[in-house]
Amino acid sequence: MKSLATQTGKATEEIQQQIKDIQDSSQVTAESIAEIGKIIAQVSEISTSISSAVEEQSAATKDVSTNIHGVTEAAQETGHSSSTMLNVAQSLSQNAGGLDQKVDAFLASVRAA
Repeated sequence: MKSLATQTGKATEEIQQQIKDIQDSSQVTAESIAEIGKIIAQVSEISTSISSAVEEQSAATKDVSTNIHGVTEAAQETGHSSSTMLNVAQSLSQNAGGLDQKVDAFLASVRAA
């Protein structure tokens, strides 16, 4: 009987130790899962920040593209206006040359009279 009681006591101690080991392991597992949850939350925050930054960069790129398009159009208009101004200046130069000749002819006729 004494032997049976001793064996029962040892078995009880072993079971208690196994339960304690399982509880310890469960505690470590729960802490690890909580830590993983924190890491997932951090990754989510970082992903949100990156997504926001990408959207801002996309908007900035669109603005730059629009501005470049506007500058291109302005440069084309300036070139067109410059060409028109050159044509007008050439025409004025020709008219001035013709007028100069007419003034010389008029002055010569006034002197001759």
